[in-house]
Amino acid sequence: MPHGDVPGTVVSYKPRVVVHTAPNPGPKTLTGTHTYVVGQERALVIDPGPVAPDYQQGIASALRSAETRPVAILLSHGHPDHAPGARVLKDLLGVEVIASRFIDPASAAAAGVNRYFDTEETFDLGSDRLRVLATPGHAPDQVAFWIPTARILFTGDTILGSGSTLIAPPEGDMISYMRTLEEMRTLYPRVILPGHGPIVSDPNTKIDDYVAHRRRRERQLLETLAEGPGTIAQLVSRMYVDTDPRLHDLASGSVAAQLQKLEREGMVLNAGDTYTLRSG
Repeated sequence: MPHGDVPGTVVSYKPRVVVHTAPNPGPKTLTGTHTYVVGQERALVIDPGPVAPDYQQGIASALRSAETRPVAILLSHGHPDHAPGARVLKDLLGVEVIASRFIDPASAAAAGVNRYFDTEETFDLGSDRLRVLATPGHAPDQVAFWIPTARILFTGDTILGSGSTLIAPPEGDMISYMRTLEEMRTLYPRVILPGHGPIVSDPNTKIDDYVAHRRRRERQLLETLAEGPGTIAQLVSRMYVDTDPRLHDLASGSVAAQLQKLEREGMVLNAGDTYTLRSG
């Protein structure tokens, strides 16, 4: 990809938001990781993606062409499909990289993080302000970005444009994730701009669907345990009988997160690697 060939799409005009998509499509990243440029006179760049120098060069060129003045790079979380490209882009733009204080130190180093977000930090966009929200669940350092005046919510990997996001221990925490979804619902966003996939134009329906999906999986797991105890692998085999076995590894992470939640809530017992439904 030539340096100047990183087409961006304007997805909001007030405030101005342009989306670019990194060249890393795949089963987990869908069409690729989205990079959002928010604002123009004082612009923020969200999630520069993986290390892909031509992609980061293209974003820098697009910013210059649009006479956009970046002031910081913000990371929704430190995963390798979202964050390490920040080190390349910050050298091109001469701005700081900011992330959650819960980011893994190795990920922070790879992304060239300069400092951490303050609690409920806000950023001036001129006529608007962008607020940082702690949204753990997918990862401990996951944050969202919220523009109250326009009711635009940038969700990183907490909510995707299509499909469901992976919640898997040790990083993923289902109790935190469900709490985050409930808190997002109280915002009543007008639009969700996700880390991957299509823009979500009916956010509260999407959030309701996400909550319902996790509750259905939890009920299914409890019903499976009622039939008898099992290891995670055994439970996955019993629950996902119609799923390609090659996808069982991904399902194992989700089942592990659900079991961790149920165990902490006192509904499931774990003896070694075998899980049992608590009687009574």
